[in-house]
Amino acid sequence: MRRAHHSPRSTSRSKHTSSRPGGAVGLPLDTDPAADAVQREIYRAMGGAQRVAVAFELTETIRRLSWAGIRSRHPDYDADQVLRAWARLTLGDDLVHSLWPEHPLLDP
Repeated sequence: MRRAHHSPRSTSRSKHTSSRPGGAVGLPLDTDPAADAVQREIYRAMGGAQRVAVAFELTETIRRLSWAGIRSRHPDYDADQVLRAWARLTLGDDLVHSLWPEHPLLDP
């Protein structure tokens, strides 16, 4: 039996970003605009390979933080259950159910 779950994936704008005067969209609400401008300049100055490396590092950091959160909320989960809960969080119920049809959906 599958549990009802609101999909975490959404096409609406994140609650952590906003539209700012001048048409700039996606600026973080928790970052000073001047600091954000400096960070964007640093990214622009990087070569493509450096930007890709930063993206991979950030992705890995987020994955580790997500797994740590799942482990914190569900200390009884084994490594496979943490992976399936994270997959549900990032991929959604339908895809996770198609990948692991023999397992119940786990709360992330």
